[in-house]
Amino acid sequence: MLGFRFQPVIQNMSFILEGAGVTFSLSVLGFLIGSFIGIFIAFGRRSHTPLLRYSSSAFIEAVRNTPFLVHVYFFYFALGEIGINIPSYFALLIALIIMNAGYMSEIIRGGIEVIKTEQIKSAEALGLSSFQIKRYIIIPPVLRVVLPPSLNQFAISFLSSSLGVVIGVKELTWRADFLQARNFLSLESYLVAAAFYIIIVKITLSTSRFIDKKVFKYKLTDI
Repeated sequence: MLGFRFQPVIQNMSFILEGAGVTFSLSVLGFLIGSFIGIFIAFGRRSHTPLLRYSSSAFIEAVRNTPFLVHVYFFYFALGEIGINIPSYFALLIALIIMNAGYMSEIIRGGIEVIKTEQIKSAEALGLSSFQIKRYIIIPPVLRVVLPPSLNQFAISFLSSSLGVVIGVKELTWRADFLQARNFLSLESYLVAAAFYIIIVKITLSTSRFIDKKVFKYKLTDI
């Protein structure tokens, strides 16, 4: 008869929580830094300078058409072959930054393209100040487009951080794997880890839906 033994796992909850903290720090840093870089890539994608436009497009295509695990292996193993040894934590962080930069640049570009030149000119003709134009014309529709998919991208980043287990990053999945190897409680260890992932992702996606339905009640066609 199938029985569960969660007690040994619960006794090591502080060990698991430390891993969750590592996972969360990697996800947040990777997302924030990647988003910041993504802003410049988004503008580069829209640049009239061919070099900027083509290099930005090439970066996005490279990121979006290669597996994230390949990025992790590249920064940890491949660079090590040429003498560039990056600690596992930072190798995973760099891979997360690169991934988020590629995807967030397209999300941000979509937000930028919502604003039409005619809207800004009309606002100026009505006598709105620069601050008022940003406050009422530019920021609301851009956030309306950018925020929900950005939170979805954060959820993807959070889940992708679990691949750090393959290079020895002591994040949540690594610690669950360590516990199952020590206590022979595979099902219980991975169920607890899965619960943490589900909770964080559910909170993130619920926040995204709340923002979409409650905070931004208007439609873009009404702007």
